[in-house]
Amino acid sequence: MKRYFAPYTKARTWAGTLHLLLDLPLGIAWFTIVVVGLSLGVGLIVLALIGLFVLAGTVFAGRLIDDYLRKVGIRPKERYELDGLELIGRPRAWRFAAAGLGVSVA
Repeated sequence: MKRYFAPYTKARTWAGTLHLLLDLPLGIAWFTIVVVGLSLGVGLIVLALIGLFVLAGTVFAGRLIDDYLRKVGIRPKERYELDGLELIGRPRAWRFAAAGLGVSVA
């Protein structure tokens, strides 16, 4: 029984919980910005191409969010090359995705 409750006595568990709780409002805000921006942009494309500017702004906002996450250390910063493409993230995940698409990976 002690083994099951041991993580609750560690400071790392509570620090991680606090980190997740503090990031929850940011995650909700970022999700809302991206979904509203994409929906509004696609909907306004037919109206004098205003939607293209909204979509460009949404992509720019997404880049800013990604830069922030990299600065904080949540997103991976590793860069490597796979079949001539520069990829960012975990090599194993990219290899798994490439195998699923039937792409040969060296």
